[in-house]
Amino acid sequence: MEKPDDTPAQAETADVKPKMGRMVKTQKQQEEAAEAKASAPKPLPDYPVVATRDAMAALRPSTIKVPIESCEASIYIRTISGREREELMDYAARLQEDDEAVGGEVRATHAVRYLSDADGNRLYTDDQIPEVAALPGTLLEIAYQRGIAHNCLMQVDIDALVGNSDAATSGDSGSD
Repeated sequence: MEKPDDTPAQAETADVKPKMGRMVKTQKQQEEAAEAKASAPKPLPDYPVVATRDAMAALRPSTIKVPIESCEASIYIRTISGREREELMDYAARLQEDDEAVGGEVRATHAVRYLSDADGNRLYTDDQIPEVAALPGTLLEIAYQRGIAHNCLMQVDIDALVGNSDAATSGDSGSD
């Protein structure tokens, strides 16, 4: 009895052996599949969206308690989101271009994003900027200064975050 020649269809399936009516991968195919699975990109976690677990741990949103000694009270300052950070950066750029375009509520604009309860939930919405602007100036100044520092919004902080060590170590903010 003659053995039939391997046809292209037979050659393609030569590594797959049937087992009880279903196709089973050979050891080589299993190894290749395992290697492909191991080298496949891992999905990022839903929140916060960052590239590594180390970065997530380092940048995890936090809330700090800030005592206000003059009135024996405290406020909470929260970590802002990436979207809020971009909004504040755009606001600052508009402010530099035209002071009249953004009004006189700079500290209130920042404070609505920073002021929170102990769990980090915002106390005010963007629509409440005029009401927040009416709060005591000392409170707004503390929220503004501590919020900027906590969220690394000063140029020297930004330089340090992106690794521009020359500017970060020299104290040069890059602005003239």
